[in-house]
Amino acid sequence: MMKKVGLPDSDQFMYYDDVDLGYHARLDGWDAQYVDAAHAFHPLPKPQANSSLMRKHQDKGRLSIVCRYLPDQERVRILSELPENLRLTYSEMLWERRRLEPVETPDRRLTIWKEWAWVRGE
Repeated sequence: MMKKVGLPDSDQFMYYDDVDLGYHARLDGWDAQYVDAAHAFHPLPKPQANSSLMRKHQDKGRLSIVCRYLPDQERVRILSELPENLRLTYSEMLWERRRLEPVETPDRRLTIWKEWAWVRGE
């Protein structure tokens, strides 16, 4: 799958790159399943859980996913309701010229969103 879809987007940096890869795969027609017994090995040291730098990069990762993969209506709703600290992070991302434009077509993003909502039981 990674040979066909490619690596996660380099703008995703280090958090939510797995989500980015999953969306790319799904947009390319791949299917995925959650397997409770599956385990992954991460060879790098675990960062400190309460690191403010780690939280900032996690926030950037989540905001990037919201901007690039969610349907227009959801993206606008979430961005309009951001708390002040996340608005500052979003502004920083714009200043850094991160790629935040939506991928694919609005219809395709909406299809993926609806399938994801169905999996979540909504």
